[in-house]
Amino acid sequence: MTKGKLSSTIAVPGELIPYQEVDLFAKVNSYVKNLLVDIGSEVHQGQLLVTLEAPEINSQLAAAKSRVQQQQAIYYASKATYDRLLSTSKTPGTVSENDWNWLKLKRIPTRLMLKLLNQTIK
Repeated sequence: MTKGKLSSTIAVPGELIPYQEVDLFAKVNSYVKNLLVDIGSEVHQGQLLVTLEAPEINSQLAAAKSRVQQQQAIYYASKATYDRLLSTSKTPGTVSENDWNWLKLKRIPTRLMLKLLNQTIK
């Protein structure tokens, strides 16, 4: 008999489970444009993992900008008419009070709509 170290190896099937696992979900429907990390990669807080592309959101933004431009055109036309009638109304009897009141009432919602649409796209 000889003196020596004993060693043996056993192969056992197993599964490694991560210490912490997180599911990620996008806030909007979108497509993965660029994947920057792989499964099992160690990541740090604030690290960019994926770039998403949302064509629906881009088209909604374009539609909102178009509505803002349309409302701006309506507002500027209304303002020009208002300014014209304001200068004309300084001469007594040139503008009826009904026309003047109607124009003042029409101007308020146009201005409010423009303000709301501008807030929507920001």
